[in-house]
Formats: sequence, structure tokens, C-alpha cells
Amino acid sequence: MKLKVCILFFFLASFASVFSQSRLVYVNDFRDDWVLGLSGGVQTFQGTPSSDKGFSHSLSPALSVTLGKWLTPAYGLRIGYNGTYFRDTYGEDVSFFTLHGEFMFNIQNFVNDDMNDHFWCASPYIGTGWAASRGENKNDGWALHFGLQNTFRITSSLQAKAELSAILADKEFDLRIDSGQGFDKLYALTIGLVYRLKFED
Repeated sequence: MKLKVCILFFFLASFASVFSQSRLVYVNDFRDDWVLGLSGGVQTFQGTPSSDKGFSHSLSPALSVTLGKWLTPAYGLRIGYNGTYFRDTYGEDVSFFTLHGEFMFNIQNFVNDDMNDHFWCASPYIGTGWAASRGENKNDGWALHFGLQNTFRITSSLQAKAELSAILADKEFDLRIDSGQGFDKLYALTIGLVYRLKFED
């Protein structure tokens, strides 16, 4: 219940911020400024109860695929998939995936709205989605997603990216019954590429 309240609060705060800005003007048309992202890296799981194992024992591979659209130079939306497996507090592997949608805010383009004028752009984001974990049993539910995407221009159509992300999920996302408070958390550092899709008229 608390997670749903957090998700609702962050969405309301995000959209209130967007629509309070006088610079919210849609640019180009529906076919423009679509981006496809693919990245991989490492992630660490932090759950309850906490682990007594070292940090290296909690690491596992991370994979992310996203499709987004910049509605304006500063504001965008994207959908994504994350999944592989994470290593729980007991060192056991748990398969998982998340399907999520996020609101993105490009800091540099908010200051200077020429999307092609920046070598580096930092874009914090927040959103929600469906998170599922599988093992001897399963857990499904809503999760909160947030993070920071950094992109570096290679060409007008291609960017490199480095992203820090976090997922807050149900406290039993690791498939272990827990009577305590809080969330299971999955933090990831990924690097990859973002390709600007071009549609012919």
C-alpha cells in the first residue's frame, strides 16, 4: 500500500512540474524524436533482512531495453524492459523482469532547447511498472523506477549512454517472506547506446 502511495505521489509531482512550465510547447510532429536504447552492466540487490555477505556477492548482470519519445526538447516519455536475475541476500539467484513507463527530464535542453547542441545531456527520470520475480514460487506487483541517464553524442543519430537506475519493489520481491518494513531494492549501473529513429515521410 505504501509503495502505491509513493508511486502516485511521484507521478503527480512530476506532471504538476511539467504543466506548470510555460515552455511546454510540443515540437515537430509525432514521427520525430523517437529513441531506442540498449544497455548492459551490473546490478546489486539490497533486501530485507540485510545480507552479511560482501558487496561483490550481491552483483549480477543487468540488461535494459527502452523505447522513448521526446515530446519537447526537455520532456519525454519512454517504456522499457529490464531483466536477467539478481542475487538475493542469501547468495541465491532469482530470475526477474520489469516492464515500465517513465517520465524523463533533460536538464541541458531545458536551459537551451536546441537538442543537437549538446555533447553531454543528463536526464533524470521517474516512473512505475510491473515487476515479476520467479523461482520455486513467484512474486508480481507494482514497482517504482527512477534514475539518471547520461548521454554523449557520437553522431546526429547515435549516442553513448551511462545510466544509474533503481527499482523499489515489494519487500517479498526476493521470494522470501518478511514481516519487516521497507522495500526490496535493485540498483544498476549500465552503459550502452541510444539510436535516434528516423522515419521517412
